[in-house]
Amino acid sequence: SIEFYYRLSLGYHGHRALFQGWLDTKRKDAVAMTIHHWVTVILIVFSWYLGIMQFGCIVMFCHDNADVLLSFGKVCRYNQWK
Repeated sequence: SIEFYYRLSLGYHGHRALFQGWLDTKRKDAVAMTIHHWVTVILIVFSWYLGIMQFGCIVMFCHDNADVLLSFGKVCRYNQWK
């Protein structure tokens, strides 16, 4: 259901927003990613509050799929694969 997807996304991004700065390995993009996750949490909460969850699900679905490729690219970069 849409509400389950929202709760799952809110939990993931909330966890990353809270713990990425303190517990994660320090990387060059740590500040940018922390800001990204806080903004994502705010957008999820406001779209849920305003009742535009169908639109929010489409946006989150597109971004969640792109995150897989972004993470793979970061792994390649950190390991200096070419």
